[in-house]
Amino acid sequence: MTLKNDIFSFRPILEKDIKVLHQKIFSDKDVMRYTFFEKIFSLDETMEFIKAYFSKDHDNPLGLVGVYLNDSGTLIGFAGILEFEYKNAKEYELGFVLGCEFWGKGYATKIGKAQIDFAFKDMGLKRIYALINPKNKASKRVVAKLGMKHTDNITVKNRGKREVYKIARRDYVYHETMAR
Repeated sequence: MTLKNDIFSFRPILEKDIKVLHQKIFSDKDVMRYTFFEKIFSLDETMEFIKAYFSKDHDNPLGLVGVYLNDSGTLIGFAGILEFEYKNAKEYELGFVLGCEFWGKGYATKIGKAQIDFAFKDMGLKRIYALINPKNKASKRVVAKLGMKHTDNITVKNRGKREVYKIARRDYVYHETMAR
């Protein structure tokens, strides 16, 4: 997926970005405490995760991609839409992880809005979910701002307990204008 709005560019990462993501995200205990396996990664584990979950195809709407600030080109984290199984059906989850230095600037909410717009307008989804660690109060505030509602609690393999938040297309007001 390659998208752009007035603040961010969302695109597959480059080889040179792997070490930056490792430093800003995967080796930072404050960032990783509520994500994935709730532990920091070695560089090899970071590379394995990127290989497994990051999109390499500019046209594929699924997978994680880098999030870059348009004005500086700075890589601030990653985001994306992933497929998951929920109640015996194929569903889609949005997600984003930002480096600590980019917290508290409103970026997560703007990234979430862009993802929801993309999911509904471009992918034609009827609903989208967010799976959040119950201890992650900041992410719960973000999804509430996005209009997502808590619907369930589940345990996800390799991720642990998660609160399930959902928004349906019929309940969403579009915010962002994305360009390919």
